[in-house]
Formats: sequence, structure tokens, C-alpha cells
Amino acid sequence: MGEPCPIRFSGTMTRNQTFLFDEDAANLMNYYEFVSDTWFSFYFTHHFDGPSVQSYSPPQKLKWREVVHMRLCLWYHSGQKRELLPFPRSDAALRKRTILGAGAGIENIFKIFRVDAVWRLTHLHDLQNPNVTKFGLFVSMNFTF
Repeated sequence: MGEPCPIRFSGTMTRNQTFLFDEDAANLMNYYEFVSDTWFSFYFTHHFDGPSVQSYSPPQKLKWREVVHMRLCLWYHSGQKRELLPFPRSDAALRKRTILGAGAGIENIFKIFRVDAVWRLTHLHDLQNPNVTKFGLFVSMNFTF
């Protein structure tokens, strides 16, 4: 008890590289893009009940709803586990990082589907990882009654 464990046995922030939207994950962050053993994640979502989307004729009949969301993630690596498991990346992956993402979507499509457009707002031109995804379209299923 109390001894540090390798990073693969400790929890890390959830990432998502699929086309399915996940409210509990950083949707445009690659797996192991940044290494951390301590993190904080804040997720905000707001569901509009129709004035902007339902003012148009087709969505009004379909009862679509607009949703906007934002995710802020802060993390750092304490360095305790670095000796236990060598990392393949440089020290830049271990520095304190902040990532911010935002998105907008339409929900209540056929009563259960949701489509989201997500933008990554930070680390767009990172020299350590030039293959950063800046924009993504995601789908999900919501059962709201």
C-alpha cells in the first residue's frame, strides 16, 4: 500500500476515437496522446427546447432539439511512475496540459438519435503530434421520456 504503480495499472482520463459520441470522454483526443496520472474534467451541456431549430418548418414537425456542449480537461503527470514504466514519448507529453473542446448537435431525431459536431480548440498545431483531429461528427442514441 502506498507504493506507486505503473501507469497502465492506474486510471487515466477516458478518450474516444470512435464515431459514437461519449459524454464521459474527450472525444477528439487520441489514446496516449498525453500521459497523466492526475486529471480534472469539466463537462457542460445545454439543451435548447426548440426556438432556434424549430423555427424552420421541417424540424418543427419533427420536434428536433438543439444541444451545445463544452469539455475542459486539466491534467499533469507527477513523475512518480516514470521510472516504473518508460514512456515512448518525449517529456512534452508529461507536462501540465489543458484541452478544450466544444460542440453543437441535434437530438430527438426519430425520438432516439443524436448527431454532434465537435471541435477541438487547443493543441491544434502541436509539433509532438501533427496528426491531431480538429473536427469530428459523432452519433449517439438517447432515450429521453
